[in-house]
Amino acid sequence: MEDTIVRSGLSSELPQVNPELVFWDPPSETESEKPNDNPRRGFGAVEDEIKRFIENRRIQVDGSEREKKVIGMEDLKQTIIEAIVAPQRVKMHADLTLQAILVAGPPGCAKTTVLEQAAVLSARALKKPISYFKVTYSDALSSFVGESEKFIKVLFETAQEYTPSIILMDEVDGFMKKRQDHDSDHSSRFKSALLSQIQGYSNNPGVVLLATTNLPNTMDEGYQRRFQERYLVRLPSMQERVIIFDFFVGLCEETVSVDWDSFNFQLLAENSQRFSGDDIRNVIARALRKKFASNAGLNLKGQRNALNMSDISRVLKTSKPTCKAEDIRKLEKWGERMATNYSKSNQTPRSSKSKLRKFFMCMVVSCCCCNAFGAR
Repeated sequence: MEDTIVRSGLSSELPQVNPELVFWDPPSETESEKPNDNPRRGFGAVEDEIKRFIENRRIQVDGSEREKKVIGMEDLKQTIIEAIVAPQRVKMHADLTLQAILVAGPPGCAKTTVLEQAAVLSARALKKPISYFKVTYSDALSSFVGESEKFIKVLFETAQEYTPSIILMDEVDGFMKKRQDHDSDHSSRFKSALLSQIQGYSNNPGVVLLATTNLPNTMDEGYQRRFQERYLVRLPSMQERVIIFDFFVGLCEETVSVDWDSFNFQLLAENSQRFSGDDIRNVIARALRKKFASNAGLNLKGQRNALNMSDISRVLKTSKPTCKAEDIRKLEKWGERMATNYSKSNQTPRSSKSKLRKFFMCMVVSCCCCNAFGAR
């Protein structure tokens, strides 16, 4: 209750009401001429509080930051860099700039990380800092009427004060769910305010909106149309999984010894179909914990044994991918319909087991049909 009172700009000590005062007594001329110590009250005070919150969340990147390792998605990184750098180097008409990019894909595929890396690379290319605002749906939620809409308004206004700047909306499907007839008034106002802000800030080419989602099918198509570029990120391919396994095993070498001769990364990649980069990281982490959490990782002299492929293979046999095949099919259908980078040639290849399963199913169906016609 105390947080609620502070949020609304009221005093925690409520004044006692005098029952004899029934009518409002207007201030005298001398009182009205006195300078106001707090000229902005009510919603104005709330806007100030929201702006302080957003400015405290602002991250300034100048290009000196260490890059995070991201495998693949080079075309996406290049598109983001072009969207940020081009308007700063040459004066462009606002209608011809790229200001909104939507990135959709399975969880654990480094969608947010690649956007952060692109911001660092853009700051290096411009040789000047870039302001970076990262917000989630929970940041904009408020139990007070009108505050969520004001959060969106102040967010875009603040970003325009710190150009060049980036607004990153993580898990944007929470912001932009499909509009329905039974939506509450609060939800309808919030969605309308967000839609108008996205459309209205296009006059300032120094602000780029980046958004990520795992569930693009739940987003309103009116919002999706506002994004000039819509990217579909897929699960790592076989060759990319080889690189990811090699990278995370290399991280282990910073603290423990690694038996590199025992590793066959091609075999590990073949046994990790539908695994995301985050799934592979969890496999390596679990193998490391199991190896050295007990005395099994020690030799007779009490020294640590080297991490080898058998340690990872044992964990990989019991691990399951977090991405369901049905969810991947839904993402592919969305990509075929909406994604600007969609190409059937770079679809995630099916595993050999799924191909064999499909082959045997066709054989069974054909045998059943032959038997049915033979019985007639």
